[in-house]
Amino acid sequence: MKRHLLVLLILLGWVAVFGVEMLYVDGLVHFIDVGNFLIRTSEGDLQLGAIYENEKTILRKVGFLRIKEADAKMSVGFTIGKSWSVLATFDVDSYGLMPARYRMLFSVAPESSYAVIGAEQKFFLGNYTINLSSFDVVGPVTMGMSRLYVKIQNREIGFYALDNALFAGFYPFSRGQTGDEGFFMGVGWKDGFSGALAMKFRVPIGNLSIVLDFILALSQDSASVGIRSEWIGENFKLNTCFVDGKCVFSVSF
Repeated sequence: MKRHLLVLLILLGWVAVFGVEMLYVDGLVHFIDVGNFLIRTSEGDLQLGAIYENEKTILRKVGFLRIKEADAKMSVGFTIGKSWSVLATFDVDSYGLMPARYRMLFSVAPESSYAVIGAEQKFFLGNYTINLSSFDVVGPVTMGMSRLYVKIQNREIGFYALDNALFAGFYPFSRGQTGDEGFFMGVGWKDGFSGALAMKFRVPIGNLSIVLDFILALSQDSASVGIRSEWIGENFKLNTCFVDGKCVFSVSF
């Protein structure tokens, strides 16, 4: 008992100093990054291993100036305990006329393997704007939710996608230069012909920024709900996705 308590205290001390990636897909898993060491904790198993990280900033030379185009980070690690696992993450932030943010996480283990992929891509030039955001999970639990906002002159149209569902429509209300917030109305297919209402909005609370994206799809015989949220603070990020009773989340700090 004392030995387990000592291990727990050591882990809590590491959590306070180093990075943590907590995932819930088909069970709760913690990945704790301790310098070049990686710890994976799950129900009934504590695994130890190593991790390699590499960060790179891409600069473009324009005359005498150097302009930052993108930041990229890659992490690859493995752990061994009662079982084994491999973890790989890729983060890319690009800037300029087409700002984007991509995050890909791959976890491979004998008992459960999955991929978590998040993407945000924007383009704006004058009265033309494209704004795409998506969050997908592939593995024991497969689910996803995507949003597309397109502005052409004074017309604002777009799409929403859920599991096996796609809706096309328009935005009667939007806010922000790139349509980051807005109300969507559309029609499409989800277990038959369906209508959809969606809303995306941002709630700032102190140093914390919360983005909520909600969609309700209604057909003659069924209803579907999708909720996507992103909580961003200083050195903290929480992503959640709920679609028709299936829920996944990831936390990094």
